[in-house]
Amino acid sequence: MAKHSMDFWLTSEDLPDPDNRVTLDRDGNIVLAYRPNNETAHERLTAKLEATSCWPTGRTTRPRTSA
Repeated sequence: MAKHSMDFWLTSEDLPDPDNRVTLDRDGNIVLAYRPNNETAHERLTAKLEATSCWPTGRTTRPRTSA
């Protein structure tokens, strides 16, 4: 099975947003201010991958070809 499996890492980037930042508070603790954006593009990318023959929800095997 391992010879026929493929791993995918699907990632997309947020658009620049000056309100999304990492800062330190007075005590030196990390403070993350983050609001996701560009989610529509990520959803389209996910749908495109799901539509391929390699995604588990789609067709999981490729047709045999003659060697």
